[in-house]
Amino acid sequence: KPLVKDVADTLKDYLAHCQPALTIHNDHKGIFDGFLRFINEQTPQLSLRPTLPLESMPKQDLNRQLKQFPDIAAAKYLPQLQLDMDNIYSQITVDICGIANAKQVRAGKVRMPLTDLPLDKCPTYTPSSYCRHLEKIIQTMERYDNYFFVPRNYYQFNDELIFVRKDRQAMLIHKEPYLVYEITAPELVKALEEYVV
Repeated sequence: KPLVKDVADTLKDYLAHCQPALTIHNDHKGIFDGFLRFINEQTPQLSLRPTLPLESMPKQDLNRQLKQFPDIAAAKYLPQLQLDMDNIYSQITVDICGIANAKQVRAGKVRMPLTDLPLDKCPTYTPSSYCRHLEKIIQTMERYDNYFFVPRNYYQFNDELIFVRKDRQAMLIHKEPYLVYEITAPELVKALEEYVV
């Protein structure tokens, strides 16, 4: 068995050197396809986000955002994406997200997730929509034992989103300009995982 493991490790190392370290997407189709590949991985997931998670956004607020901003990439691709939450949360999922205070929410300064609009044009939460989203996160934690939500100060974050599938791949989403880095090099995935935790 040790010999088989050594050979397997050597082959994985060769394979890692043959594959590109990362793919950069700046077109909506590439971003959507990369996201689909990412969510279909069956390994534990970590994420670091400046906003609350899209996956737990109440449908009424998500639909209103898509109608209000029909030109964003999400309006074109999200209706095609039926998120299977039971599948997503079958593995340990940890979302580390920025939480705003009441003053920031009332002032309309807290951006909603999933938009490729410039930061100054992003849709923002109302106090009631922010409360609904937080309530949905609580319901998600109650329903799925593998889901963990870790709140952080809203202003501790840059405008990047980082998603890591343990030992498999990572995605770094940069807001301005809107770029998605799909990362597969094991050492880069590990570095991002260590950064997130």
